[in-house]
Amino acid sequence: MPTAREPHHQVPQTLGATASRETATLGDPQAAFVPFAATLRFASDAGTFIADSARAMVSSARKQAYRGTLIRPNGTHLPAIAVLFASSDPTFYAAEAASLARNQLLCVGPEAYALTARVALEGRQVPVVVEEDAGTDLDMALFTGAPIAGPGGEGDEEPAPLHPLGTRERDLENKKIFYDILDQVERLHAHGLYHRDVRAANICVRRFGSSPQDIHATLIDYELVTSYEGTDVPATAERYNRALFDALPRLVSPVAHSEPPTSFVRDVGYLAALHFELWEGRSIAEAEPAKLAFGTRPFFQYTSTGAVAVRRLDREQDLDPLARELGLTPLDSTHLFDARMVAYAREHIAPGGFLDERGRGILNRDASFLRDAPMDDLARDIVYRAWREACRAAGRVPEYASFEEQPPMLQQSNIDQIRDIPVKVRALGYRIVPLAEAGPDARVTAFSPEEIESLAYLEHRRWWQERLHDGWIAGFPRNDEHRVHPDLIPYDELSEQSREYDRVAARGIIGILEQLGFAVTR
Repeated sequence: MPTAREPHHQVPQTLGATASRETATLGDPQAAFVPFAATLRFASDAGTFIADSARAMVSSARKQAYRGTLIRPNGTHLPAIAVLFASSDPTFYAAEAASLARNQLLCVGPEAYALTARVALEGRQVPVVVEEDAGTDLDMALFTGAPIAGPGGEGDEEPAPLHPLGTRERDLENKKIFYDILDQVERLHAHGLYHRDVRAANICVRRFGSSPQDIHATLIDYELVTSYEGTDVPATAERYNRALFDALPRLVSPVAHSEPPTSFVRDVGYLAALHFELWEGRSIAEAEPAKLAFGTRPFFQYTSTGAVAVRRLDREQDLDPLARELGLTPLDSTHLFDARMVAYAREHIAPGGFLDERGRGILNRDASFLRDAPMDDLARDIVYRAWREACRAAGRVPEYASFEEQPPMLQQSNIDQIRDIPVKVRALGYRIVPLAEAGPDARVTAFSPEEIESLAYLEHRRWWQERLHDGWIAGFPRNDEHRVHPDLIPYDELSEQSREYDRVAARGIIGILEQLGFAVTR
Protein backbone atom coordinates (compact mmCIF):
# COMPACT_ATOMS: atom_id res chain seq x y z
CA MET A 1 0.00 0.00 0.00
CA PRO A 2 1.18 3.55 -0.63
CA THR A 3 2.53 5.32 2.42
CA ALA A 4 1.76 8.80 1.17
CA ARG A 5 -1.59 10.14 0.08
CA GLU A 6 -2.13 9.73 -3.63
CA PRO A 7 -3.20 12.83 -5.55
CA HIS A 8 -6.96 13.17 -5.65
CA HIS A 9 -8.89 13.38 -8.88
CA GLN A 10 -9.62 17.07 -9.26
CA VAL A 11 -13.07 18.19 -10.35
CA PRO A 12 -14.63 21.64 -10.59
CA GLN A 13 -15.07 23.10 -7.14
CA THR A 14 -18.82 23.70 -7.42
CA LEU A 15 -21.05 21.22 -9.20
CA GLY A 16 -24.62 20.02 -9.25
CA ALA A 17 -25.76 16.50 -10.05
CA THR A 18 -24.76 16.76 -13.63
CA ALA A 19 -21.15 16.05 -14.27
CA SER A 20 -17.97 15.40 -12.43
CA ARG A 21 -17.02 12.80 -15.05
CA GLU A 22 -17.07 15.09 -18.05
CA THR A 23 -13.69 16.00 -19.48
CA ALA A 24 -13.08 19.74 -19.74
CA THR A 25 -12.77 20.54 -23.46
CA LEU A 26 -13.55 24.25 -23.56
CA GLY A 27 -12.14 25.65 -26.76
CA ASP A 28 -11.54 22.21 -28.24
CA PRO A 29 -12.25 22.59 -31.99
CA GLN A 30 -13.38 18.96 -32.10
CA ALA A 31 -16.13 19.55 -29.52
CA ALA A 32 -19.62 19.42 -30.98
CA PHE A 33 -20.83 22.05 -28.51
CA VAL A 34 -19.58 25.49 -29.58
CA PRO A 35 -18.96 27.81 -26.58
CA PHE A 36 -21.10 30.92 -26.32
CA ALA A 37 -19.52 34.27 -27.04
CA ALA A 38 -20.93 36.23 -24.10
CA THR A 39 -21.93 35.66 -20.50
CA LEU A 40 -24.87 33.30 -20.46
CA ARG A 41 -28.30 34.76 -19.60
CA PHE A 42 -31.70 33.28 -20.37
CA ALA A 43 -35.28 33.17 -19.09
CA SER A 44 -37.20 30.00 -18.24
CA ASP A 45 -40.34 29.07 -16.34
CA ALA A 46 -38.22 28.86 -13.19
CA GLY A 47 -36.89 32.41 -13.62
CA THR A 48 -33.95 34.18 -15.19
CA PHE A 49 -30.53 32.56 -15.03
CA ILE A 50 -27.40 34.75 -15.15
CA ALA A 51 -24.03 33.01 -15.31
CA ASP A 52 -21.16 34.26 -13.14
CA SER A 53 -18.74 33.97 -16.03
CA ALA A 54 -18.71 33.55 -19.80
CA ARG A 55 -16.50 30.52 -19.27
CA ALA A 56 -18.26 27.23 -18.61
CA MET A 57 -16.99 25.41 -15.53
CA VAL A 58 -17.59 22.06 -17.31
CA SER A 59 -17.62 21.70 -21.07
CA SER A 60 -17.75 18.67 -23.35
CA ALA A 61 -19.11 17.65 -26.69
CA ARG A 62 -22.41 16.81 -25.02
CA LYS A 63 -23.02 19.66 -22.60
CA GLN A 64 -21.80 22.77 -20.85
CA ALA A 65 -22.39 23.63 -17.19
CA TYR A 66 -22.40 27.20 -15.89
CA ARG A 67 -22.49 28.42 -12.33
CA GLY A 68 -24.62 31.48 -11.66
CA THR A 69 -27.78 32.87 -10.09
CA LEU A 70 -31.41 32.03 -10.74
CA ILE A 71 -33.69 35.02 -10.15
CA ARG A 72 -37.17 33.70 -9.53
CA PRO A 73 -40.29 35.63 -10.62
CA ASN A 74 -40.85 36.76 -7.01
CA GLY A 75 -37.34 38.24 -6.90
CA THR A 76 -35.70 35.45 -4.89
CA HIS A 77 -32.04 34.86 -5.78
CA LEU A 78 -30.82 31.25 -5.70
CA PRO A 79 -27.30 29.90 -6.41
CA ALA A 80 -27.83 27.65 -9.41
CA ILE A 81 -26.22 25.55 -12.11
CA ALA A 82 -27.44 25.74 -15.71
CA VAL A 83 -26.59 22.77 -17.92
CA LEU A 84 -26.92 23.25 -21.66
CA PHE A 85 -27.08 20.16 -23.87
CA ALA A 86 -26.13 19.64 -27.49
CA SER A 87 -29.37 19.46 -29.46
CA SER A 88 -27.76 16.83 -31.68
CA ASP A 89 -27.92 14.35 -28.78
CA PRO A 90 -31.45 14.59 -27.31
CA THR A 91 -31.24 11.17 -25.67
CA PHE A 92 -28.48 12.37 -23.36
CA TYR A 93 -30.54 15.38 -22.28
CA ALA A 94 -33.62 13.22 -21.81
CA ALA A 95 -31.72 10.71 -19.67
CA GLU A 96 -30.30 13.44 -17.45
CA ALA A 97 -33.64 15.19 -17.04
CA ALA A 98 -35.30 11.89 -16.19
CA SER A 99 -32.57 11.15 -13.64
CA LEU A 100 -33.07 14.50 -11.94
CA ALA A 101 -36.85 14.05 -11.92
CA ARG A 102 -36.49 10.64 -10.29
CA ASN A 103 -34.09 12.03 -7.70
CA GLN A 104 -36.56 14.79 -6.88
CA LEU A 105 -39.20 12.20 -6.09
CA LEU A 106 -36.74 10.51 -3.73
CA CYS A 107 -35.46 13.82 -2.28
CA VAL A 108 -31.86 12.98 -3.11
CA GLY A 109 -29.28 15.13 -4.85
CA PRO A 110 -29.62 18.81 -5.74
CA GLU A 111 -33.00 20.44 -6.05
CA ALA A 112 -34.16 20.70 -9.67
CA TYR A 113 -35.54 24.12 -10.66
CA ALA A 114 -36.26 23.57 -14.36
CA LEU A 115 -36.09 20.23 -16.17
CA THR A 116 -37.79 20.91 -19.48
CA ALA A 117 -36.51 24.34 -20.48
CA ARG A 118 -35.62 24.92 -24.11
CA VAL A 119 -34.22 28.35 -24.78
CA ALA A 120 -33.09 30.28 -27.85
CA LEU A 121 -29.43 31.28 -27.50
CA GLU A 122 -27.44 32.93 -30.29
CA GLY A 123 -29.85 31.55 -32.87
CA ARG A 124 -29.80 28.04 -31.44
CA GLN A 125 -32.57 26.12 -29.66
CA VAL A 126 -30.77 24.60 -26.70
CA PRO A 127 -32.19 22.09 -24.16
CA VAL A 128 -31.42 23.29 -20.62
CA VAL A 129 -31.84 22.08 -17.06
CA VAL A 130 -31.40 24.39 -14.08
CA GLU A 131 -30.64 22.97 -10.68
CA GLU A 132 -29.43 23.93 -7.22
CA ASP A 133 -25.76 24.82 -6.89
CA ALA A 134 -24.91 22.23 -4.23
CA GLY A 135 -21.68 23.95 -3.23
CA THR A 136 -18.01 23.06 -2.88
CA ASP A 137 -16.51 19.72 -3.87
CA LEU A 138 -15.95 17.90 -0.55
CA ASP A 139 -12.74 16.31 -1.84
CA MET A 140 -11.24 19.78 -2.25
CA ALA A 141 -12.69 20.99 1.06
CA LEU A 142 -11.09 18.04 2.87
CA PHE A 143 -7.68 17.95 1.24
CA THR A 144 -6.95 21.43 -0.10
CA GLY A 145 -8.85 23.60 2.38
CA ALA A 146 -11.22 24.93 -0.28
CA PRO A 147 -13.70 27.40 1.28
CA ILE A 148 -17.35 26.47 1.59
CA ALA A 149 -19.89 29.07 0.55
CA GLY A 150 -23.09 30.01 2.36
CA PRO A 151 -26.64 29.80 1.02
CA GLY A 152 -26.15 32.74 -1.35
CA GLY A 153 -28.04 35.99 -1.65
CA GLU A 154 -27.76 39.32 0.09
CA GLY A 155 -25.90 39.34 3.38
CA ASP A 156 -24.26 36.01 2.70
CA GLU A 157 -21.17 35.43 4.82
CA GLU A 158 -17.73 34.98 3.30
CA PRO A 159 -16.93 31.37 2.34
CA ALA A 160 -15.05 29.53 5.08
CA PRO A 161 -13.23 26.17 5.06
CA LEU A 162 -14.04 23.24 7.29
CA HIS A 163 -12.92 23.69 10.89
CA PRO A 164 -9.61 22.08 11.92
CA LEU A 165 -9.58 18.37 12.67
CA GLY A 166 -10.02 17.54 16.33
CA THR A 167 -12.22 20.53 17.17
CA ARG A 168 -15.81 20.21 18.39
CA GLU A 169 -16.94 22.26 15.39
CA ARG A 170 -15.25 19.91 12.92
CA ASP A 171 -16.75 16.89 14.66
CA LEU A 172 -20.23 18.39 14.20
CA GLU A 173 -19.49 19.23 10.55
CA ASN A 174 -18.30 15.67 9.94
CA LYS A 175 -21.36 14.17 11.60
CA LYS A 176 -23.73 16.36 9.60
CA ILE A 177 -21.99 15.60 6.27
CA PHE A 178 -22.01 11.90 7.06
CA TYR A 179 -25.66 11.98 8.13
CA ASP A 180 -26.70 13.70 4.88
CA ILE A 181 -24.93 11.14 2.70
CA LEU A 182 -26.19 8.19 4.76
CA ASP A 183 -29.69 9.61 4.44
CA GLN A 184 -29.49 9.85 0.66
CA VAL A 185 -27.81 6.48 0.12
CA GLU A 186 -30.26 4.68 2.43
CA ARG A 187 -33.15 6.12 0.45
CA LEU A 188 -31.62 4.98 -2.84
CA HIS A 189 -31.10 1.47 -1.48
CA ALA A 190 -34.67 1.36 -0.17
CA HIS A 191 -35.81 1.89 -3.78
CA GLY A 192 -33.43 -0.67 -5.29
CA LEU A 193 -30.95 1.91 -6.63
CA TYR A 194 -27.17 1.96 -6.23
CA HIS A 195 -24.80 4.88 -6.75
CA ARG A 196 -21.55 2.83 -6.83
CA ASP A 197 -19.30 5.90 -6.59
CA VAL A 198 -19.97 7.50 -3.18
CA ARG A 199 -16.68 9.36 -2.89
CA ALA A 200 -15.82 12.81 -1.53
CA ALA A 201 -15.26 13.94 -5.13
CA ASN A 202 -18.96 13.19 -5.79
CA ILE A 203 -20.23 15.13 -2.78
CA CYS A 204 -20.81 18.87 -2.56
CA VAL A 205 -21.18 20.90 0.63
CA ARG A 206 -22.71 24.29 1.36
CA ARG A 207 -23.40 26.17 4.59
CA PHE A 208 -26.93 27.26 5.50
CA GLY A 209 -26.32 28.87 8.89
CA SER A 210 -23.68 29.89 11.40
CA SER A 211 -23.58 26.61 13.37
CA PRO A 212 -21.27 23.77 12.23
CA GLN A 213 -24.24 21.41 11.86
CA ASP A 214 -25.90 23.86 9.46
CA ILE A 215 -23.67 22.51 6.70
CA HIS A 216 -25.43 20.36 4.11
CA ALA A 217 -23.90 17.64 1.93
CA THR A 218 -25.35 16.59 -1.41
CA LEU A 219 -24.46 13.44 -3.32
CA ILE A 220 -23.97 14.18 -7.02
CA ASP A 221 -22.99 12.43 -10.28
CA TYR A 222 -25.98 10.11 -10.44
CA GLU A 223 -25.39 7.30 -12.89
CA LEU A 224 -27.52 4.98 -10.80
CA VAL A 225 -28.05 1.33 -11.52
CA THR A 226 -30.63 -1.20 -10.39
CA SER A 227 -28.30 -4.15 -10.95
CA TYR A 228 -27.19 -5.52 -7.60
CA GLU A 229 -24.36 -7.45 -9.24
CA GLY A 230 -22.82 -4.51 -11.13
CA THR A 231 -19.03 -4.62 -11.01
CA ASP A 232 -17.76 -2.01 -13.47
CA VAL A 233 -15.61 0.65 -11.79
CA PRO A 234 -15.06 4.16 -13.20
CA ALA A 235 -11.39 4.96 -13.69
CA THR A 236 -11.66 7.84 -11.21
CA ALA A 237 -12.80 5.43 -8.48
CA GLU A 238 -10.20 2.73 -9.08
CA ARG A 239 -8.05 3.94 -6.17
CA TYR A 240 -10.95 3.43 -3.75
CA ASN A 241 -11.89 0.08 -5.22
CA ARG A 242 -8.30 -1.16 -5.06
CA ALA A 243 -7.80 -0.02 -1.45
CA LEU A 244 -11.10 -1.34 -0.07
CA PHE A 245 -11.31 -4.66 -1.86
CA ASP A 246 -7.68 -5.62 -2.52
CA ALA A 247 -4.96 -3.82 -0.52
CA LEU A 248 -6.72 -3.56 2.86
CA PRO A 249 -7.98 -7.19 2.90
CA ARG A 250 -4.39 -8.34 2.24
CA LEU A 251 -3.23 -6.44 5.32
CA VAL A 252 -5.67 -8.54 7.35
CA SER A 253 -4.71 -11.81 5.68
CA PRO A 254 -1.95 -12.14 3.07
CA VAL A 255 -3.94 -14.87 1.34
CA ALA A 256 -7.19 -12.92 1.34
CA HIS A 257 -9.17 -13.26 -1.86
CA SER A 258 -12.15 -10.94 -2.30
CA GLU A 259 -14.94 -11.58 -4.72
CA PRO A 260 -15.74 -8.63 -7.00
CA PRO A 261 -17.94 -6.34 -4.89
CA THR A 262 -21.59 -5.98 -5.77
CA SER A 263 -23.11 -2.54 -6.31
CA PHE A 264 -24.48 -2.66 -2.76
CA VAL A 265 -21.13 -3.64 -1.23
CA ARG A 266 -19.38 -0.88 -3.16
CA ASP A 267 -21.79 1.74 -1.84
CA VAL A 268 -21.38 0.58 1.77
CA GLY A 269 -17.60 0.31 1.44
CA TYR A 270 -17.33 3.79 0.02
CA LEU A 271 -19.41 5.10 2.94
CA ALA A 272 -16.89 3.56 5.34
CA ALA A 273 -14.10 5.20 3.34
CA LEU A 274 -15.92 8.55 3.53
CA HIS A 275 -16.15 8.21 7.32
CA PHE A 276 -12.40 7.54 7.48
CA GLU A 277 -11.49 10.52 5.32
CA LEU A 278 -13.79 12.89 7.23
CA TRP A 279 -12.46 12.06 10.69
CA GLU A 280 -8.85 11.19 9.83
CA GLY A 281 -8.21 13.80 7.17
CA ARG A 282 -6.28 11.20 5.19
CA SER A 283 -6.87 9.36 1.94
CA ILE A 284 -8.37 5.89 1.96
CA ALA A 285 -5.01 4.78 0.53
CA GLU A 286 -3.55 5.39 4.01
CA ALA A 287 -6.26 3.60 5.98
CA GLU A 288 -5.79 0.72 8.38
CA PRO A 289 -8.38 -2.09 8.17
CA ALA A 290 -9.62 -1.54 11.74
CA LYS A 291 -10.35 2.13 10.98
CA LEU A 292 -13.02 1.17 8.46
CA ALA A 293 -15.19 -0.42 11.15
CA PHE A 294 -16.79 2.07 13.54
CA GLY A 295 -19.72 2.06 15.94
CA THR A 296 -21.07 -0.76 18.09
CA ARG A 297 -22.49 -2.57 15.07
CA PRO A 298 -20.38 -1.64 12.02
CA PHE A 299 -22.05 -1.70 8.62
CA PHE A 300 -18.65 -2.40 6.98
CA GLN A 301 -15.74 -4.41 8.37
CA TYR A 302 -13.18 -7.08 7.50
CA THR A 303 -13.35 -10.59 8.90
CA SER A 304 -10.27 -12.41 10.24
CA THR A 305 -9.76 -13.93 6.78
CA GLY A 306 -9.82 -10.54 5.04
CA ALA A 307 -13.31 -11.01 3.62
CA VAL A 308 -15.67 -8.05 3.58
CA ALA A 309 -18.72 -8.15 5.87
CA VAL A 310 -21.47 -5.59 5.33
CA ARG A 311 -25.04 -4.87 6.39
CA ARG A 312 -27.75 -2.55 5.17
CA LEU A 313 -28.14 0.91 6.65
CA ASP A 314 -30.83 1.13 9.29
CA ARG A 315 -32.64 4.40 9.96
CA GLU A 316 -33.45 3.72 13.60
CA GLN A 317 -29.94 2.52 14.37
CA ASP A 318 -27.68 4.50 12.03
CA LEU A 319 -29.48 7.71 11.09
CA ASP A 320 -32.01 8.75 13.72
CA PRO A 321 -29.56 8.83 16.68
CA LEU A 322 -27.16 10.93 14.61
CA ALA A 323 -29.95 13.35 13.65
CA ARG A 324 -30.98 13.74 17.28
CA GLU A 325 -27.38 14.28 18.34
CA LEU A 326 -27.08 17.05 15.75
CA GLY A 327 -30.27 18.69 17.02
CA LEU A 328 -32.14 18.41 13.72
CA THR A 329 -35.87 19.11 13.89
CA PRO A 330 -38.03 15.96 13.97
CA LEU A 331 -40.83 16.11 11.44
CA ASP A 332 -43.82 15.37 13.58
CA SER A 333 -46.87 17.36 14.46
CA THR A 334 -45.52 18.22 17.89
CA HIS A 335 -42.72 20.34 16.45
CA LEU A 336 -44.53 22.30 13.72
CA PHE A 337 -47.72 24.29 13.92
CA ASP A 338 -49.44 23.10 10.79
CA ALA A 339 -49.83 19.47 9.71
CA ARG A 340 -49.62 20.67 6.10
CA MET A 341 -46.04 21.78 6.72
CA VAL A 342 -45.16 18.34 8.03
CA ALA A 343 -46.72 16.64 5.00
CA TYR A 344 -45.00 19.03 2.58
CA ALA A 345 -41.61 18.58 4.23
CA ARG A 346 -41.90 14.79 4.29
CA GLU A 347 -42.86 14.66 0.63
CA HIS A 348 -40.58 17.31 -0.84
CA ILE A 349 -37.65 17.93 1.51
CA ALA A 350 -36.93 15.39 4.27
CA PRO A 351 -38.70 12.03 4.00
CA GLY A 352 -36.13 10.69 6.46
CA GLY A 353 -37.99 12.56 9.18
CA PHE A 354 -35.54 15.33 10.22
CA LEU A 355 -35.26 18.89 8.97
CA ASP A 356 -31.97 20.85 8.80
CA GLU A 357 -31.34 24.53 8.02
CA ARG A 358 -31.34 23.91 4.27
CA GLY A 359 -34.71 22.22 4.63
CA ARG A 360 -36.02 25.09 6.72
CA GLY A 361 -34.97 27.50 4.00
CA ILE A 362 -36.80 25.52 1.32
CA LEU A 363 -39.87 25.29 3.54
CA ASN A 364 -39.81 29.05 4.14
CA ARG A 365 -39.36 29.70 0.44
CA ASP A 366 -41.84 27.27 -1.06
CA ALA A 367 -44.48 26.58 1.60
CA SER A 368 -46.53 29.78 1.63
CA PHE A 369 -48.48 28.74 4.71
CA LEU A 370 -45.29 28.88 6.79
CA ARG A 371 -45.29 32.64 6.37
CA ASP A 372 -48.56 32.75 8.32
CA ALA A 373 -46.50 32.23 11.48
CA PRO A 374 -44.15 35.25 11.86
CA MET A 375 -41.83 33.63 14.38
CA ASP A 376 -39.31 36.48 14.58
CA ASP A 377 -42.02 39.05 15.24
CA LEU A 378 -43.67 36.88 17.89
CA ALA A 379 -40.34 36.19 19.57
CA ARG A 380 -39.60 39.91 19.65
CA ASP A 381 -43.03 41.24 20.54
CA ILE A 382 -44.28 38.58 22.93
CA VAL A 383 -41.66 36.16 24.24
CA TYR A 384 -38.85 38.65 24.80
CA ARG A 385 -41.16 41.41 26.04
CA ALA A 386 -42.78 39.05 28.57
CA TRP A 387 -39.37 37.96 29.82
CA ARG A 388 -38.21 41.57 30.12
CA GLU A 389 -41.30 42.54 32.12
CA ALA A 390 -40.85 39.50 34.38
CA CYS A 391 -37.29 40.65 35.08
CA ARG A 392 -38.45 44.13 36.01
CA ALA A 393 -41.24 42.77 38.20
CA ALA A 394 -38.59 40.80 40.09
CA GLY A 395 -36.42 43.90 40.50
CA ARG A 396 -33.82 42.61 38.05
CA VAL A 397 -32.26 44.60 35.22
CA PRO A 398 -32.46 42.55 31.96
CA GLU A 399 -29.05 41.65 30.52
CA TYR A 400 -30.17 43.00 27.12
CA ALA A 401 -32.34 46.05 26.55
CA SER A 402 -34.00 44.69 23.41
CA PHE A 403 -34.56 41.52 21.44
CA GLU A 404 -32.12 42.69 18.76
CA GLU A 405 -29.31 43.29 21.27
CA GLN A 406 -29.27 39.64 22.30
CA PRO A 407 -26.67 37.36 20.70
CA PRO A 408 -28.13 35.41 17.75
CA MET A 409 -28.15 32.24 19.86
CA LEU A 410 -30.46 33.84 22.44
CA GLN A 411 -32.71 35.32 19.74
CA GLN A 412 -33.04 31.82 18.29
CA SER A 413 -33.88 30.53 21.76
CA ASN A 414 -36.85 32.94 21.88
CA ILE A 415 -38.02 31.61 18.51
CA ASP A 416 -37.54 27.99 19.56
CA GLN A 417 -39.67 28.66 22.63
CA ILE A 418 -42.55 29.47 20.27
CA ARG A 419 -41.89 26.48 18.03
CA ASP A 420 -42.05 24.20 21.06
CA ILE A 421 -45.55 25.33 22.05
CA PRO A 422 -47.34 22.36 20.37
CA VAL A 423 -45.20 19.94 22.41
CA LYS A 424 -46.39 21.52 25.65
CA VAL A 425 -50.04 21.81 24.65
CA ARG A 426 -50.26 18.19 23.58
CA ALA A 427 -48.52 17.12 26.79
CA LEU A 428 -51.62 18.39 28.62
CA GLY A 429 -53.88 16.33 26.37
CA TYR A 430 -55.20 19.36 24.44
CA ARG A 431 -55.32 19.98 20.70
CA ILE A 432 -54.37 22.98 18.56
CA VAL A 433 -56.93 23.82 15.86
CA PRO A 434 -57.66 26.83 13.63
CA LEU A 435 -59.75 29.46 15.43
CA ALA A 436 -62.64 28.95 13.01
CA GLU A 437 -62.84 25.28 14.03
CA ALA A 438 -62.77 25.88 17.80
CA GLY A 439 -66.20 25.38 19.31
CA PRO A 440 -66.92 27.55 22.37
CA ASP A 441 -67.63 24.57 24.61
CA ALA A 442 -64.32 22.86 23.81
CA ARG A 443 -62.11 25.93 23.71
CA VAL A 444 -59.54 26.48 26.48
CA THR A 445 -59.15 30.18 27.27
CA ALA A 446 -56.85 29.86 30.29
CA PHE A 447 -54.71 27.19 31.90
CA SER A 448 -55.20 26.15 35.51
CA PRO A 449 -52.41 26.83 38.06
CA GLU A 450 -51.51 23.14 37.97
CA GLU A 451 -51.31 23.20 34.17
CA ILE A 452 -49.16 26.33 34.29
CA GLU A 453 -46.75 24.54 36.58
CA SER A 454 -46.56 21.54 34.23
CA LEU A 455 -45.97 23.82 31.24
CA ALA A 456 -43.30 25.76 33.14
CA TYR A 457 -41.52 22.48 33.92
CA LEU A 458 -41.57 21.52 30.22
CA GLU A 459 -40.28 24.95 29.18
CA HIS A 460 -37.38 24.72 31.61
CA ARG A 461 -36.54 21.23 30.32
CA ARG A 462 -36.56 22.52 26.73
CA TRP A 463 -34.37 25.48 27.67
CA TRP A 464 -31.99 23.27 29.68
CA GLN A 465 -31.53 20.79 26.82
CA GLU A 466 -31.03 23.65 24.36
CA ARG A 467 -28.31 25.22 26.50
CA LEU A 468 -26.50 21.93 27.11
CA HIS A 469 -26.57 21.18 23.37
CA ASP A 470 -24.95 24.58 22.73
CA GLY A 471 -22.13 23.91 25.20
CA TRP A 472 -23.36 25.80 28.29
CA ILE A 473 -22.45 24.66 31.80
CA ALA A 474 -23.91 25.28 35.23
CA GLY A 475 -22.17 27.93 37.30
CA PHE A 476 -22.41 31.25 39.05
CA PRO A 477 -22.51 34.07 38.15
CA ARG A 478 -24.14 34.04 34.73
CA ASN A 479 -21.65 34.68 31.92
CA ASP A 480 -23.07 34.60 28.37
CA GLU A 481 -19.68 35.00 26.76
CA HIS A 482 -18.35 31.85 28.47
CA ARG A 483 -21.76 30.10 28.34
CA VAL A 484 -22.20 29.76 32.10
CA HIS A 485 -25.67 29.90 33.69
CA PRO A 486 -26.77 29.21 37.30
CA ASP A 487 -30.17 27.84 36.25
CA LEU A 488 -28.83 24.74 34.48
CA ILE A 489 -30.30 22.61 37.26
CA PRO A 490 -33.56 20.62 37.64
CA TYR A 491 -36.75 22.67 37.75
CA ASP A 492 -37.52 21.72 41.37
CA GLU A 493 -34.15 23.11 42.46
CA LEU A 494 -34.69 26.52 40.81
CA SER A 495 -35.36 29.60 42.86
CA GLU A 496 -38.94 30.80 42.94
CA GLN A 497 -37.93 33.79 40.83
CA SER A 498 -36.43 31.56 38.10
CA ARG A 499 -39.48 29.28 38.08
CA GLU A 500 -41.64 32.37 37.60
CA TYR A 501 -39.89 33.17 34.32
CA ASP A 502 -40.98 29.75 33.03
CA ARG A 503 -44.53 30.32 34.29
CA VAL A 504 -44.66 33.63 32.41
CA ALA A 505 -43.77 31.74 29.22
CA ALA A 506 -46.52 29.21 29.96
CA ARG A 507 -49.18 31.88 30.56
CA GLY A 508 -48.41 33.46 27.17
CA ILE A 509 -49.04 30.33 25.11
CA ILE A 510 -52.74 30.84 24.43
CA GLY A 511 -52.21 34.46 23.36
CA ILE A 512 -49.42 33.48 20.98
CA LEU A 513 -51.56 30.80 19.37
CA GLU A 514 -54.46 33.22 18.95
CA GLN A 515 -52.19 35.69 17.13
CA LEU A 516 -51.28 32.82 14.80
CA GLY A 517 -54.96 32.07 14.18
CA PHE A 518 -55.14 28.96 16.37
CA ALA A 519 -56.96 27.95 19.53
CA VAL A 520 -56.43 25.37 22.24
CA THR A 521 -59.30 22.89 22.60
CA ARG A 522 -60.13 19.89 24.75
